This record gives sequence, structure tokens and C-alpha cells, in this order.
Amino acid sequence: MNFHQWNTAPIRGVVTPGEFVAMARTLDPRKDRNARAFWSGLRGAWSSFGECEGDPEADHTEAIDPDEYSDLFAIFRVGWRSTPEIDALPETITIWRGQHGDEPPGLCWTLKRATAEGFAWRHPERPVILSTTVRRSDVALCLHDRDEAEVVLFAPPDEYEEVYYEPEN
Repeated sequence: MNFHQWNTAPIRGVVTPGEFVAMARTLDPRKDRNARAFWSGLRGAWSSFGECEGDPEADHTEAIDPDEYSDLFAIFRVGWRSTPEIDALPETITIWRGQHGDEPPGLCWTLKRATAEGFAWRHPERPVILSTTVRRSDVALCLHDRDEAEVVLFAPPDEYEEVYYEPEN
């Protein structure tokens, strides 16, 4: 896929995380315009990755592979540009993640503990909340379109704290 095809493809709401990776792998990251197109496409597609969950007509439920995306983030880092949402963050921020307790931390975190609690509740067999402090420069995306105050990191954090979580009945 070339730069023009990438920029004119109807990305939002059409691709799964795996399809996005496959499309991104067709871009030559040595060209700055392709790297910028990667980030533009990612911003448009990221929030839609979970929108079709439960839709029998579309399989958009696959997970985002943190290793695969961290790799792409590094490859296309040259085209990354900060956004007003990222610029508005403090230099260091505390972020939260709700998940299954047996899973390693991923790239998607939130600025709101309550949002993390909601995600933890999706794993009633072993819900956990993780917390860590990161630098603003660790944040690849900051999204507010689903009222999750989501921050997507360039790579999963090396250090984090597992916070006890007791769901309310």
C-alpha cells in the first residue's frame, strides 16, 4: 500500500487490530510521510478497535498485541507528533489499568481509576487494577472520545503496582 492509498483508505471502524498491523507493515517507515500517515491512521482507528464487539457480522474483538504495536511504534516513531491532548498532560502522570490478574500489562491505560475499575470488573475471576507513574514522553496517544481518558503508551511499563480491587456488589 502506498502513502496515497493509506491516507484515503476508510480506516475508522473498518479494520481489526491485526488488519491495521498488516496495513502498517506495507508502509516504508523510512519515508517521513509514511510515518506521519501511520500515526494519523492509528489515531483514527484506535478507538474503533473495540466498537464492533459482539457484532455477529464483524470480528473486531481480537486483542491488541502490545509487542506488535510497540514494535510498530518504534519503527514509525520518526513520524510521531504530539497532540494538544498529550501536551496538556503534566510532565509525570499516574495512570491506571484494569485487567485480568494473570495477564501482563498492556499499552492501554487510563487517567481515571474508576475507568480502570470498570475494566477490571470484566474479569470477575481475578480482577486487578494496576497503577504506575510515567512521563508524558512515554505517551503515544491520549484519547478522550469514549470518556475513558485513555493513554496509550509506546511500550508497556517495566514497573507497576498491583492495587487490590474488591468490586462492589
